[in-house]
Amino acid sequence: MLIAKLTRSTLGVVLALGTFAAVVAAQAAGGHANGAAGPLVAATLAAIFGTVVLSVQTGWGMLTRLAKALRSGDAAAVRAVSRDAGAVIRPLFSQPATRRLIIRMSISRALVTPLTLGALYFLWSLGAVNAIMAVGPMGVALMSIKGSSQRWLSAAAPIGAFAGVLCLTRFWESEGPGRFGTWGLLIGGLLAAGAAATYANLLLTFEEMGDYPRMSVNVALGGILGTVTITIVAAVTVTALAATGQAVPGITPDGHWLTWPVLGWTFLSGLLLQFVAQKTQTWIYGWRLLSQRTFSVFTAFEPVMGTLMGWAMLSQQPSGLDWFGTGLVFGMASLCYYQAELSKTRSLKPQAAN
Repeated sequence: MLIAKLTRSTLGVVLALGTFAAVVAAQAAGGHANGAAGPLVAATLAAIFGTVVLSVQTGWGMLTRLAKALRSGDAAAVRAVSRDAGAVIRPLFSQPATRRLIIRMSISRALVTPLTLGALYFLWSLGAVNAIMAVGPMGVALMSIKGSSQRWLSAAAPIGAFAGVLCLTRFWESEGPGRFGTWGLLIGGLLAAGAAATYANLLLTFEEMGDYPRMSVNVALGGILGTVTITIVAAVTVTALAATGQAVPGITPDGHWLTWPVLGWTFLSGLLLQFVAQKTQTWIYGWRLLSQRTFSVFTAFEPVMGTLMGWAMLSQQPSGLDWFGTGLVFGMASLCYYQAELSKTRSLKPQAAN
């Protein structure tokens, strides 16, 4: 029993680290397309590519099952495959609770990537973007802490994390990592804060979806609806701006943005984010390998991964102050999650005693 539990926990940890590595690598890949295509178009292309891959994989699995059932002549198996195909859209119409979660996920999916790439466009520091985004899961953990002493201790975590973000953005320098000076830092910070909120909602939605059957189908449906939403918004926005001849940084793509490198980087971004990360996260929650709170602990590693991926994939050159800020955010996030786990353990002890 103990060995099985340890094996499940180890698998959950490996999948969690793989999920966050895929997410941050997808952000870095999208960052390569930011300059020419702009965050909105880059995020839209990544969503479309990722959704296509996921849909092909899901459809191929159903077609394989259908072909096998037809060859065997098993009418019951054919009906089972048909029911599974109908189950893709059934939750939207017959299950209000599931419909609410799917809509929540689709909204988060539609917003989190363009907000993240937009923040990267203005801040041009993947470590800084992920440090700000870590505030979202930290807030979720803080809300679960009980006890005044622990609350006061954990209240220092956001303050310390904010100090780390300041080190990463270096707003006091005339030539910080942001592309557009003070206004760029402000806009990038607001976009990253929005990404943090949608990211926290996405994590909570994944956790709640684990309580319902056919989680992988519901997650896929949420991703598809999110892709449809962001595609419509991007098409209308870019077309309207093109018709008026206005160029807005971060929204309007360059005149010659449709190139093979842009398509290649956005395809890689979509594959990592919409397929790889989504699959591993579905396995974690669907198989109950880790709780949402425990999974959120690993978001503390995202600023570290962001700084490393920025250096490896975007040729960013983190300074000693960047690494100090990254370590500060990592330490404060770890403190916050530790207090959340400690609070959970203490709250369970009286129940066990009863």
